[in-house]
Amino acid sequence: MKKILFLILFLGALESYSQTKIIVKNDEGLLLIPSKANGMQACFIYNAEETENLISQKQAMYMFRNEFLHKPDIIGAPKFDSTDEESLAEGTVLIIKDFQFAGLKLNNIKCTIVKDMDAPFLICKSTIADLGVTSFDNNSNTLSVASGNMNFDFSKVNMQFALPKETPLPKDAPVNVTVTDFKGRQLSNEIMVFKSRKKQIEYQNQTNDQGQFSTRLPSGDTYQIYILGFKDSTSIPDSLVIPGLGQLDGRKYYKNPFVVAYKFLPAKSFVLDNCNFDNGKATLQDSSFKVLDELVAYLVRKDDEKIEIGGHTDNVGSAASNLKLSEDRAKAVRDYLISKGIDGARLTSKGYGMTKPISDNKTPAGRAENRRTEVTIME
Repeated sequence: MKKILFLILFLGALESYSQTKIIVKNDEGLLLIPSKANGMQACFIYNAEETENLISQKQAMYMFRNEFLHKPDIIGAPKFDSTDEESLAEGTVLIIKDFQFAGLKLNNIKCTIVKDMDAPFLICKSTIADLGVTSFDNNSNTLSVASGNMNFDFSKVNMQFALPKETPLPKDAPVNVTVTDFKGRQLSNEIMVFKSRKKQIEYQNQTNDQGQFSTRLPSGDTYQIYILGFKDSTSIPDSLVIPGLGQLDGRKYYKNPFVVAYKFLPAKSFVLDNCNFDNGKATLQDSSFKVLDELVAYLVRKDDEKIEIGGHTDNVGSAASNLKLSEDRAKAVRDYLISKGIDGARLTSKGYGMTKPISDNKTPAGRAENRRTEVTIME
């Protein structure tokens, strides 16, 4: 097709009128008109000699990649791939469902793809004629649709038109995550971490009420996956491998998401390490506040959980005195959490004294392990 040189047409959206008259001055005898196709601002040219509507290949790919057009809009291109411009061959016919011409609307117009064309669209005489009585004056380069008094002289616009820039294709990959327990119950507010093997960078996200989240990760890397607990993490045995673009089948971007579906049983109890008290008392030491503040943050995130705070002692002293001490220490932790904004209705404190040792009370190290504050997640 003959290369077309023309001025930019850039006007605000034209309001709908039943009578429209447009004047343009162009050496090629072509009319440049602003338009909207499928809600997208564009422009097209008009030629009374053309017998079919045309659309540039580049414009068509732009509209597909930005979802102004979809595969069902193509006539006779069953193997179309939006990542491959050449799959949308010259001569392919598209149906554009909504095309606004100078404020007047066209529906379901057929456009044939042309590979090399300097304008996004070319609209033929017969399509314009569908709007009503039309006439084109070659001497004055004036197109009249019906009759009217709206005049636009595009020759006064002194700018150069450029085709829309192609949308950059994403280099990362979409990932959809679902986390449940072994009974299929969705686990909300679970934090999953993806650690890149190449750069050792960590990416994390948190599940919603449906136990799901979506994220994007750089391609060309392998990711170790972890679920964060209170003080530790659970490693998922299988890594997530996202091949680099072009490594498998020459693809230019990832359209379909990778899927991570993980089942696990969250820990039901954990010990508050370094939750220390004055000797023989229920007074929290300053060194305890760090782990208690971490527990506060955990409870804020897991806002649907209720916990029991259990106090435990070694076997030094009487059973009665150890039971009382363990109760007082558990209550001190509960009071601290409430002071930090945690609802008391979610917190139960209980003392067990020396009845549940986890180590041998015959050694100093064993007795130190038995003196502990333990958190249990309640059903």
